[in-house]
Amino acid sequence: MRYKWNKIIAVMVYAGVLFLCAGCGKKEAPEVPSTRSSTLFEIFRLMDTRQYRAALPLVEKYQSLEPANEFLSELRTLVCTNIAIQEAEALAQKGKLKEACAVLDKCIRDYGELPGILEAKQIYQNLLELGTRIQILREPSNSGEMLKHARWLAGYAARFRNVPLQNYARQKIRESGEVRKLEVDRAGFLIYADAMEQLQQNDFSGALALTALLAAERRYPVPVARIQNGGLYDSPAGKKLEKK
Repeated sequence: MRYKWNKIIAVMVYAGVLFLCAGCGKKEAPEVPSTRSSTLFEIFRLMDTRQYRAALPLVEKYQSLEPANEFLSELRTLVCTNIAIQEAEALAQKGKLKEACAVLDKCIRDYGELPGILEAKQIYQNLLELGTRIQILREPSNSGEMLKHARWLAGYAARFRNVPLQNYARQKIRESGEVRKLEVDRAGFLIYADAMEQLQQNDFSGALALTALLAAERRYPVPVARIQNGGLYDSPAGKKLEKK
């Protein structure tokens, strides 16, 4: 990620104009570049080859000679930002997103809260959370957890207009509904089994309490009718079941 190259070009043009002006009106051979000019061009050479860590001490050395120079301040910001992004990107390409975030945190401590580094950190944090939630959705979980992570994924995909990710999120939202039905059915069966056991032990109060739980779901007419009729299918709901 490189940015503000127009200002760096302006620095180069400015330096070039100084050299040209120095030779105007004189027929003498141009002087050997000063230490400062040599340092500046070495900085540009290192940046062109993406050797940002090597360029940083030269920038800071040059900046110590002209601490009020705005271009040098921007140049340092650019170099520090590229150091952070370059090192984080190298780790991210290996799938080491946590390590990439740690590198960016260290760069923030070392170089300050530079906008480019903060933006990169936010991007990698989003990618890290995205990977975590997708991994959770790939593993068995209850319907509530599945729905929560699928909805987050749907919002993320919509924000970045990622159609495949949106489709995956919709699929997981539908699956969470199916899991919810299975969870309710399983819970209902367990309650029904307990109620039948209470009924067989002549614990009618316990059986009625469990029957009330089943009735509250309004999804178990036949089991409820069977419990209420001593375990027999002689209720209207039971007869309908027998016809099937």
